Amino acid sequence: MTQAFETLGFIRKRALCELWGIGETKVDQDEAAGLLPKRIMLSPRVSGWLPSEIAAVRQAIAAGKSLEERRALVKQLEAQRKQAA
Repeated sequence: MTQAFETLGFIRKRALCELWGIGETKVDQDEAAGLLPKRIMLSPRVSGWLPSEIAAVRQAIAAGKSLEERRALVKQLEAQRKQAA
């Protein structure tokens, strides 16, 4: 992902679907399976992901990481998010 992309505020679900060429159901399934970080609630009806987290998951997929390796990465990303808070 480009540097400009990673400086965006948040990536919304529809934008992620368009970027990755997948459906909303697949996003929900991957999030539930721990293959995507949990969304950040921006307001009661608005959520999104940090671009840096999506970029890290994308790189893991491109590198051929196993599902378990991707789950471990997601746990690490979520832990880093909590530490930064």
